[in-house]
Amino acid sequence: QLRHERQPVMFFEPHHLLDQETCDFVTLAVEERLKLLLLMGYTKNGGDGAAKLRAEYMELKKKAEEMEERLLGMRPLEYTDDMLAQQKESYEGTVTQLRG
Repeated sequence: QLRHERQPVMFFEPHHLLDQETCDFVTLAVEERLKLLLLMGYTKNGGDGAAKLRAEYMELKKKAEEMEERLLGMRPLEYTDDMLAQQKESYEGTVTQLRG
């Protein structure tokens, strides 16, 4: 069973003018051409879609790595809470000394 019989390739071809062997060849040729266009990243403006996607992927990957580095450099929330509590006690002590 041919692939195009399970999932037909859609295009206009006057099959009534061709014999079955030629029809099968045309169908397979069109299917292969469509595959090539998809692999090349076909666009109306020249076919550089795959290159653009690859560049965008690399840029996003770089940003993700930078954000991961920043995240690893951050202190845990518990540490920050402890620091704030210590600063609060220090400021309250300073305020108490200034008032008294």
